[in-house]
Amino acid sequence: MGLASADFAASDGHAQNEGLVALVLWRLRDPAWRPSFRDLMEDARTCIGPSMEPASVLGALREALAVDGSLATRATTLALEAREIMARDMADRPALNRRGATRPTGRRSSWHSFAPLFLGT
Repeated sequence: MGLASADFAASDGHAQNEGLVALVLWRLRDPAWRPSFRDLMEDARTCIGPSMEPASVLGALREALAVDGSLATRATTLALEAREIMARDMADRPALNRRGATRPTGRRSSWHSFAPLFLGT
């Protein structure tokens, strides 16, 4: 029974990833949508799952580009916005080293971890 549960969990994760890639492709192909990484993250958390992380969304962005390279310009806009968000997050980090400093609440504090995934840095 444990094996069946593992198989189900793996297929569920695969379906979730396919859904995320489909969402990213749909957004990038929509000429009326103004590319926004924050909006894409909100869409992913609403449509796919509230625990969706930026690294997963950037991974789906990379997979979407493999499917349709003509979306590179719009995808680059998203990647640049993500990099700006990460830079702000990294600028906040030195303040956290002070005694008694606490990390701000919310997801912004984990954005620095996905930089290499899409930007190749």
